[in-house]
Amino acid sequence: MGEGAGGERVRLVLGCDGGSLTARVTDTSGKPVPAAVLYLFDSNVESPGALAGSLRRAEVMDGWSTPLTALRPGKYLVLAGDLDVGLPGASVDDIEKLWRAKSDAREVEIGSGGMIQVAIDCSAVSSSAR
Repeated sequence: MGEGAGGERVRLVLGCDGGSLTARVTDTSGKPVPAAVLYLFDSNVESPGALAGSLRRAEVMDGWSTPLTALRPGKYLVLAGDLDVGLPGASVDDIEKLWRAKSDAREVEIGSGGMIQVAIDCSAVSSSAR
């Protein structure tokens, strides 16, 4: 810190109460999808801008998503599909597609230090959605 601190020590304590989520993603027949993208965002978003601000994504390969970690405890909405929204810098059109698909999302709650595994249908959001 410097000499002005009078020789006192500064101690930092870091807490980690974040949770994690993985998803089993299937098609409408219940078969694992070979590839897709999983989206997670706050359940209480009230605008497309708020959705974009809380958006997290994970790749899905052979029916399983890569883990989303360090998630603050709370309720989230989960969507999966073939729409590939890049983060950061998602386009307004892509955020609008996610916003419109919000009603098809599945709600999950992640507790402090919780590890959630969810099953979700891949048809919720598509790159061809209008």
